[in-house]
Amino acid sequence: MVGSYNFSQQNNDGTWTVDWQAQWNRELSDVIAAFWNQAVRVYLQLSAKNQNLSFEDFVGFQNLDTGDPNALQPKLQGGNWNFLYDGAAQPSDCASGVGGIRCGTSPSLHYPSEKPGYVHMDTANPAAWWYGGSIVRGIVDVVLGNTFFANGIPR
Repeated sequence: MVGSYNFSQQNNDGTWTVDWQAQWNRELSDVIAAFWNQAVRVYLQLSAKNQNLSFEDFVGFQNLDTGDPNALQPKLQGGNWNFLYDGAAQPSDCASGVGGIRCGTSPSLHYPSEKPGYVHMDTANPAAWWYGGSIVRGIVDVVLGNTFFANGIPR
């Protein structure tokens, strides 16, 4: 792990001391904030079609408080949190697309075919805007989501 300049202090002998705990706390708070921001965005998209779906039910379905290491839980991949869904009805603007079912243009709810039972929010639908959405999604979700925003794309 490389220490950030923001959490470092130069010593009198020319060496540097890194406050690893402060850096860890900041990175952890950024991940938690991205998790909850993305959870709310996914919930809002799902609840538009599922009037009886409460946020408490959505969060409860994520198995966050289980002690079972084999229980399915949300996964962070490429800056997007993949949330579990309980088969709730999909929004009406969904269609089969690249890599699974996609809903909307920007942002785009994505039910990935390689992760059945999960849903996440992409920045854009690759099929939107005469496939110009693939450029937006490629830059934000693929490139930045696997580098600068690997801890969670801010939404």
